[in-house]
Amino acid sequence: MRKIAICQLKGRVAPRYNYSTEIVIFTVNNLKTIEERWVIPIGDMEPGDLTMLLSRMSVEMVICGGATVDCQELMRKHNVPFIDNVIGDVDAVFHRYIAGKLNHGDIVD
Repeated sequence: MRKIAICQLKGRVAPRYNYSTEIVIFTVNNLKTIEERWVIPIGDMEPGDLTMLLSRMSVEMVICGGATVDCQELMRKHNVPFIDNVIGDVDAVFHRYIAGKLNHGDIVD
């Protein structure tokens, strides 16, 4: 099972990693079928705490809008891969990622 996390704000990819109000976690099987989809409210969680949470959850990929240099360094330090500067609806972004077609800077609508 693979876990993909998308930073969410009102159903869309949050504009910045540290501006997310929720994280959507998709658990996907080897056939790229969603086994589980859940939303974790993170409120005012600090980026370091969020990164450690995602690392402990064994998240394979984080998709977010912008990420400051400090946030990028935190994710790298905790071995949390990420694709940033993504804009769009969370579900549409997820489907593009799982199809292997999501890149840094993509606008998905």
